[in-house]
Amino acid sequence: MDVVIKLSDDQIQWCWSHARAIVELYDGHGSKGSGMYSHNKVGSNVVGVKGELVTALYLEEEVKNLNDSRVIRYYEDIKRSANHPGDVGLELSNKLCLPIEVKGLRYHQWDKFKRCIPPRQLKKYVNKNAIVVWTVADTQGDNKSEVIIKGWNYAKEVQEQGIYRKTICDNIWLEHDDAMHPPSTLLAALQFHNRRFSQII
Repeated sequence: MDVVIKLSDDQIQWCWSHARAIVELYDGHGSKGSGMYSHNKVGSNVVGVKGELVTALYLEEEVKNLNDSRVIRYYEDIKRSANHPGDVGLELSNKLCLPIEVKGLRYHQWDKFKRCIPPRQLKKYVNKNAIVVWTVADTQGDNKSEVIIKGWNYAKEVQEQGIYRKTICDNIWLEHDDAMHPPSTLLAALQFHNRRFSQII
């Protein structure tokens, strides 16, 4: 089941300011965009930033009663330092969980383009054993304050089960809805891998 989170006016304004800063950093004047898709402009970055923010907010709510837990908002660092494992991080009992990457689409794009990752980006996600969270957001209209977490997948699942699909660029597409895990299982998956890693070392 989807998780829907409503952002405050201040949070929405922060997303716009952050998105403008991202485009300015990578483009200089906002004409070429940023990210894997060279067409990305401020509005497209807002969609992504909203997804990252909501993923952090959701996890913060999920772990609020857990001792020694901390959600790390790596996405706030515009330069995305090399030592940042993902967009969002979760630390449990002083140990980092699997890194989380967030992929965002607009409302009207979800049914057509859901669960797509460019191959080079996917390879990076798989190499760091990342989890991918799928989100939906809009910049205008009635839904502009609401962000939906549709579900999540291990990047490796997208690699193993995905098929090639050409959109505005090359993509690996996880086609089937039933291959996506519901948001409600995200924390449990992170906890499981955190415990498993602790046992190994």
